[in-house]
Amino acid sequence: MDSVLDTVSRHRDAILLAEIGALIHDLGKLSAEFIDYHAQGVDQRWDHELILRRRTRELYDLFPNVPDAQDLFWQWLENKFGDLTRLRRDYDRLCARRRRTLQESINDFMGKIHNVARPDRREIREAVKQHAREQAITTDFLPADLTDLLEMGTVLLGEDVYLADFVEQHGDPVDARSKAVRLFKPPGCDAVDSEVDKGNAIAAQPPGQCFIATAFGCESKIKVGDLKDTRYAYANALAAVLQAFQAAKVEGVPLEPQLWEQWLYGDNGLRAKTRDAFLQALGETRRSANDVTLWDHSYSVASLYKSTLAKVLIDSWQDPESIQWRILRVNVDALALYGKAHKVADLLAYQGQLKRALDTVKRLVEVQYPLGNEVYRDTSGIYFTFPDLELPAGLGRLIVDAVQQVEPELTPIVAVTADGKSRELKTLLADELQAARKDLRRPVNQDNLYRQWQSLWDNVPRGQFDVCPVCQIRPKRERDQECKYCRERRESRVKDWLRDPQSTIWMDEVADHNGRVALLVGRFDLTHWLDGRMIRTMLVNARSPEGKNPSPARVRRVWETTLRFWQETVGRILEGHNYGHGAERAQVRHRRWVIIPTGTIPTPGRVHDGTIDGRPISLFGEGAQFRTISNLQTCGVAEAKDLAGKKFESRDLSFVIESLEKIVHFGS
Repeated sequence: MDSVLDTVSRHRDAILLAEIGALIHDLGKLSAEFIDYHAQGVDQRWDHELILRRRTRELYDLFPNVPDAQDLFWQWLENKFGDLTRLRRDYDRLCARRRRTLQESINDFMGKIHNVARPDRREIREAVKQHAREQAITTDFLPADLTDLLEMGTVLLGEDVYLADFVEQHGDPVDARSKAVRLFKPPGCDAVDSEVDKGNAIAAQPPGQCFIATAFGCESKIKVGDLKDTRYAYANALAAVLQAFQAAKVEGVPLEPQLWEQWLYGDNGLRAKTRDAFLQALGETRRSANDVTLWDHSYSVASLYKSTLAKVLIDSWQDPESIQWRILRVNVDALALYGKAHKVADLLAYQGQLKRALDTVKRLVEVQYPLGNEVYRDTSGIYFTFPDLELPAGLGRLIVDAVQQVEPELTPIVAVTADGKSRELKTLLADELQAARKDLRRPVNQDNLYRQWQSLWDNVPRGQFDVCPVCQIRPKRERDQECKYCRERRESRVKDWLRDPQSTIWMDEVADHNGRVALLVGRFDLTHWLDGRMIRTMLVNARSPEGKNPSPARVRRVWETTLRFWQETVGRILEGHNYGHGAERAQVRHRRWVIIPTGTIPTPGRVHDGTIDGRPISLFGEGAQFRTISNLQTCGVAEAKDLAGKKFESRDLSFVIESLEKIVHFGS
């Protein structure tokens, strides 16, 4: 195995666990308290980094039963460190709103001091301040089981690192105590995205009036009252993953990649749960930086950090300010693939194959060999953050083979940025998108040509086979319409439909009451959004002509917003449209009849296009019955009596309808 791939696979568990730590580092921002603290006119300090109350919990655990000794505590400190009047005043001020716990806190803290070997004055001051600030955090901010689970640790760069470290030590209140966290906190990965996100945003929002903006500036009010429930639901999902990790982990034995895929991906995976929760909150509340959600920022930073860890583990320690990144891209000529389709079923099957192929690459790069995360995807391919390294030869071959195992007709081009010239992801991504367009002019080369094509033709009998008209590559029997592979790909769509009959894949069912369909085509040209040029035209504040910074999170959100428009918004518009308003028999628009024939046994899985009383209708053979797969408006069908006893005729089939067993409603 390639040494690079061997290194990251050996450290897989540590890298992926640290990535979770990076992903949740700003969990405290998923709260009403964070929003209130950053509202206009509020001066009460609330540190989202201290939500775990680690110092307070640590002191209570070490010294739970100290007698009332507040004055003795301060006398002891002054005898040891000199006049601490100012420190005590600071402490009293910091705890002023938590008088109820002050004496207990002092007592417990005194117990901790006795357990510190030769503490210096700065350490005492910082410990007292941290302990006092933690009193502003409610004890039920997070479920107790998650708080305990976040003390789960791993070894990185020869040091113990805990998930809680990323939450507590990523900002100002607490210094980083490990090299792994030093790589993460400013001026490391967190600064690359966070500071660029904020720019010169200065407009704090009014109390109780916090708005979140889309990538293009449209605002909606945050449901602040729902954030605690959202946080608790997410905390429970996170705890479930960490508990599963704890149960599966055996000291010294790496976990199988499939376990991580199970925990991270899918509708119930940690990525999806994090995204759903973090989209409800902001990484920065000030206008106009309120267009970057907590999800955009957290995912972007975690992706950069993952590639950074891989780089340091493969090479050696680097100063956080000198870290560079590259982009790994896997490009495919998707439009050429779609152009082969003879039927809509072919097109949809190709789309499904392309998605599965790119998802396979995603799991290879993100989990099996954790080198980075997906930051962009379109019909040109998929793009990942990547360490500042040349492409490992073994990885390129693995990616090509993985894609072609899913769809042999794809010829993936695998490349990385020539060198890590920038700490800003937007410049790297823009350059790679341009390079991809150039490479896809000649998508086939010696490295990505499928090795098995020749063997498919070597043993084909002469005179009995020709080239499949669909894929235009494989042999097919002369009497068949397509090759076995293309036929199975079409049939896979039918199998998916049978598992979910509430949907439809049939053009005749989609058609309107006149039997007509329309193809809608839309496109966003994101070229200058993704290279940052258009983002810089959006003002940060009215006092300055300076535009927004195209941070990694902001660039990513532009892409995700436009993608979600096609996947969700357009879908809702089309689903809500009243097709055939006022047409006859509108009540049968979403009906199917299950037909029992007389003296005919249907061929399972076969479609029959025919007529009843001269009106066109299509039937699907299933067991001992047929299912209608046409819009019944076009067939003159409204009730069972309209079909019972009628004769169905097609080119290869003719029978009388004996009865209609049941009616099935589908769609909306």
